[in-house]
Amino acid sequence: MTLISLLFSLVFVVLTIPVLMFVIEVLGSLLPTKQAVNLSDETAPGPVAIIVPAHNEGENIRPTLNDIREQLRPIDRLVVIADNCDDNTAMIAREEGALCYERNDLVKRGKGYAIEFALQQLGENPPEIVMFFDADTRLEKNTCAHLAANAHKTNRPVQSLNIMHAGKEASPRLQVAAFAWLVMNRARMSGLFKLFNTTRMTGTGMAYPWSLIHDSFKGSGNIVEDLAFTLGLVRDGYAPILVHETCVHGEFPNSEEAAVTQRARWEHGTLNVAKTSILPMLGQAITKVDPKMLAMALDLAIPPLTMQIALSLGLSMLGIFLALVFSITLPLIIALTGLALLFCAIIMCWAVYGRKTLPPQAMVGIIGFILDKFRIYGKSGRQSSASWTRTERD
Repeated sequence: MTLISLLFSLVFVVLTIPVLMFVIEVLGSLLPTKQAVNLSDETAPGPVAIIVPAHNEGENIRPTLNDIREQLRPIDRLVVIADNCDDNTAMIAREEGALCYERNDLVKRGKGYAIEFALQQLGENPPEIVMFFDADTRLEKNTCAHLAANAHKTNRPVQSLNIMHAGKEASPRLQVAAFAWLVMNRARMSGLFKLFNTTRMTGTGMAYPWSLIHDSFKGSGNIVEDLAFTLGLVRDGYAPILVHETCVHGEFPNSEEAAVTQRARWEHGTLNVAKTSILPMLGQAITKVDPKMLAMALDLAIPPLTMQIALSLGLSMLGIFLALVFSITLPLIIALTGLALLFCAIIMCWAVYGRKTLPPQAMVGIIGFILDKFRIYGKSGRQSSASWTRTERD
């Protein structure tokens, strides 16, 4: 093997690492679920405060508050932060029995600032555990109990499964978007936790011991603030855990424009965090010999699903070029192997988790989903991710 061939092969191996991590996570999700903390008196925590940040939610917030209220104990508190609202959100929150704080700051806008404000309000009489749910989240039975018990027992941040659904009248491309979300939040996060004992916090369905969050969380305009905070927790030795026994549910807006804007914010925000965090985390993971930190860095290196497919196809095309022009074949073998593994993992995800989310007749939406990427990564998508904006509800 010539030196040039060796160098190209090493480059192709490095570029294929995200694919291998993706495949490892998908395979890991098929392992038996780790036993969660049993719901018993021995694991019952002290007071819990449940925080719901809300901006102009109006009547849309009632189902979420109803779900939470049914799971409250007498010692728990339901807190709504009516953040820069000019509608009746605060009134509805109080009608539903929530303690509602109103915050008005047109400069510091967004969920992160609302959360920081909520933690400040709770500081005089802090709970043992603090939970967060988005204002359009629906909770399964015993969600709060499972999250609180696990946070209390492990003294670590806790994340429930978090699934976004396409509505009954959703277009095929939204059904594809729901499947892509399922790959990330059901398969990949589950595999990451089962194999490496860590996961991501996703913004809703979260619980933290008060001691881990009250001083360390600082609000900012970061679109994916929960992911950035997750990385800090992992560096500090408090890697989050995933509770499979419960799930919170959301729904993509039926408006194609709103759904694309929402995905643009998530994808651009994640890529921006990855761009600044992967190499420092890798360096720290190697220095500290920390498997959880290493796993989180490699997980962060996995781009959004469509982008990963495009990159793998591009790498294969480059491998074909090298084979035809320079008779260097090993890079092509590496690229094609990675591409084959990627597609096998995606098919496995669909077979195990996604057949109801993405029925065969909806697969025509893959074309529209791919075309949406031009909007997501184009000028309008970049602009929508530059600052926090509320996703319009149906």
